[in-house]
Amino acid sequence: MHTNKKGFETIISRYSKLTDPGMLDGGVQYAYDFVEKVPLVKHEAFQVTLDQIAERRPEAARENVAYFYDNSLVQELIKEGFFKSLWGKEVGSMTLSGR
Repeated sequence: MHTNKKGFETIISRYSKLTDPGMLDGGVQYAYDFVEKVPLVKHEAFQVTLDQIAERRPEAARENVAYFYDNSLVQELIKEGFFKSLWGKEVGSMTLSGR
């Protein structure tokens, strides 16, 4: 997706049945906006999910959101320089923080 835009467009077109160039461009741009190069789980995003669950199950509000996800493998790949070698530069969303 990030290294072969034309190939990615071909795949999106084939499986989505999009043939209109404008619609295809929109679908491809949506994917670029949505899919991050470094797949870290965002603490704040997961907190929203936990908050929604707590509306139906109040005991969920007492849980620590960090208990439900683990970024350690992705953090290790960042530390080892995997994403830098993959994308050829620092990627804006890279972080070694605990969140």
